[in-house]
This record gives sequence, structure tokens and C-alpha cells, in this order.
Amino acid sequence: MKIARYLAHGDVHYGAVEGNSIKALSASPFGEFEVTDHTHTLDEVKLLAPCEPTKILAIGLNYSSHLHDRPGPSEPMVFYKTPTSVIGPGETIIRPKDTERLDAEAELVVVIKDQCRNVPKEEAMQHVLGYTCGNDVSARDWQREDRNWWRAKSTDTFSGRALYCHRHRPQQHPGLRQDQRRRGTGGEHQLPDIRHSHPGLLHLQVRDPGAGRHDLHRHPRRARRDEGRRCLRG
Repeated sequence: MKIARYLAHGDVHYGAVEGNSIKALSASPFGEFEVTDHTHTLDEVKLLAPCEPTKILAIGLNYSSHLHDRPGPSEPMVFYKTPTSVIGPGETIIRPKDTERLDAEAELVVVIKDQCRNVPKEEAMQHVLGYTCGNDVSARDWQREDRNWWRAKSTDTFSGRALYCHRHRPQQHPGLRQDQRRRGTGGEHQLPDIRHSHPGLLHLQVRDPGAGRHDLHRHPRRARRDEGRRCLRG
């Protein structure tokens, strides 16, 4: 199933995409829902970022081809991107006037469906709603100069999102790749190129619904869900 978040007649909805049509869901996909008969064609709606993450945790230096001849970190290198940096498909990335080098990188994004923490590795995939593509935009000169990466990685518009959240696992589609086009050239990374892949990265310490990418917890214990505080923002 392909899930989209969209704007129609002034209201935001979630829907299931089938061909050129989208059918509204009865509720948020982060809880119990049904696919309704309320249908629009895709050209009648505005597609938004597929979820509104409460946090975005990303993994640095996670593609072997990105490392070139450099040694990779033995443990995943986690950094944070703010939810305010998220934009939807087709929206403009704004280049700050005082940065000299702006890079965009295609990323695989894992969307978490519920609140949980201390999740054992073998249970991690039970908390995954689906997958989408992301654009990790970085101001490289700020990244080198600043003591941390919040400005270089989390400036407004620096976290682009694709059209849909796919509920299937990428391994079911061997041809799935991440395409990146920058400065008129194309690049791609096959999924086997990922050094620290899920579910190994999904040892969840604290996670909210709609959160993107990966988190690491070194001492997994029994998973706990806080149903009373479940957030349906996406």
C-alpha cells in the first residue's frame, strides 16, 4: 500500500494511492483505519510530506560508497534534524545567502508508527509503518565550522520528503534504489551499499509516531507502548 498525505478543499487527509487516484483513510495510518470510498484524482489534490515527524534521527557515513577510502565508524553515527526543516514533494529548497556549499543527498527514510522505547532488535520491525525517500540537505561549510550540525542540517527546507510512504519492506523489491540528481549529474546507491541497515539500527530508545530514520539503543529491554499518549499527528 502507498500512503499519501494530501490537501483537498482546505483540509489535510491521509489516503491510499491506487494508480492515478487516492482514497481517503478513515483515520490516521498511525492507528486503526479503513480505506474509504471517498476518492480524488491525484491532480485534484496537493500532495504533502507523507508524515509530520516529531523527530528526525539520521545516520552519518552509512553508505560504503560515500566513505571512499575512509574507514567507517564502528558504531552508527547518529545526528538530529529538526521537524521544522521538513518540506513536501516539489517544494523549493532555500539556499541561505551566507553558505558557499550546499549539498543534497538521497536517503532511505524509515517511518515509525507508534510510541515505544527499549525495543529489542528482533521486535523493532513491528513498530515500522513504512518507508519513504528523503533529501538530506547540508551546508557543508557550516558543518565544518560549527560545533554541532543543527544549522548545517536543520535550516528550514533542509529535509525534503517524497510523495508517498510505502508499507512494503525495500528488500521485497531488489531494484529499489535511491536516485540523486545534483548539478546536472545522476547518482545512485543500491540498498546493499548501506553499512548499518534496519532492523539493526532500530534498537529504539525513545520514538514518537511519524519519526523518521533510525535511532540506536545499546541495551534493549522489553518494549513499552504508551497508548494513552499516542500522537496522531503523523
